[in-house]
Amino acid sequence: RAIELTAPRGEIADRLGVPLAGNRSSFTVLLYRESIKNADATTRFLAGKLAVDPEDLESKLRRSRKTGLYRPIPVKEDAGMEDISIIEAHRRDHPEIQLVPAPRRLYHHGALAAHLLGYMGEVTEEELKQKVFPSADSGSLVGQSGIERMYNEALVGRRGERLVLVDSRGREVGFLGETSPVAGGNIRLTLDLGIQSAAEKALEGRVGAIVAMDPRNGEILAMASAPSFDPNAFSTRLSHDDWQSLLEDADRPLQNRCIQNSYPPGSIFKLVMAAAGLEEGLIDDTTSVFCSGS
Repeated sequence: RAIELTAPRGEIADRLGVPLAGNRSSFTVLLYRESIKNADATTRFLAGKLAVDPEDLESKLRRSRKTGLYRPIPVKEDAGMEDISIIEAHRRDHPEIQLVPAPRRLYHHGALAAHLLGYMGEVTEEELKQKVFPSADSGSLVGQSGIERMYNEALVGRRGERLVLVDSRGREVGFLGETSPVAGGNIRLTLDLGIQSAAEKALEGRVGAIVAMDPRNGEILAMASAPSFDPNAFSTRLSHDDWQSLLEDADRPLQNRCIQNSYPPGSIFKLVMAAAGLEEGLIDDTTSVFCSGS
């Protein structure tokens, strides 16, 4: 049996190298379909002992039919100590259920710069069909917005593999070898964490956006949108109720108001027109223009 070893996702840091997004240790519960002896017993065990939603399990089984019988299905992410104890205690009765280390995304500063960094989520059937993420397969966690989505392929590492010998019941009886996973590439942003923190503090209790840019080169020093959300909530499967709560919030916390809204530019656009007029020689530094205010 080949046990897939998840590669740590690349880290994201600000312009000074301060970590913004990294990884933490966790375990994922895998289901090996080829070792299932009694499907009903397996479903009852997963639902009763590990609190896996039977409908969710059925959905995962349906989506995995095209991936081949010998590819394991992740049925529960970020397993707790109680889950781990139960699986270890029932290893002989349910060899089809195994634990595997799986690095989980960690956003060090919670909601800070959440819209810019983005969040993780399980790849959808539509995304798989359209090959939006070339390296992803069913069950993969991918970037769903922000930097995480735009640079997903750069951040994704190369999976490793552990080869073990199993008996006719699927129980592990020997070790054959291991290929270590390779971590994804790291990204350093132009963002300045100090300026970003100041921008978000100025937006506390408000609905709005602040962008700070270096006018010499266009580098984004801060991009803050309020209200915000904690992307750590997406590191494991978000509950339907929590997702609906975010979607139905009247202040639309998932929306990045810096780039996803349209606003009238107001008088600041006069600077753009003045610069264009000077560049084209249509006006000079003594030209006067009357503005009626509309």
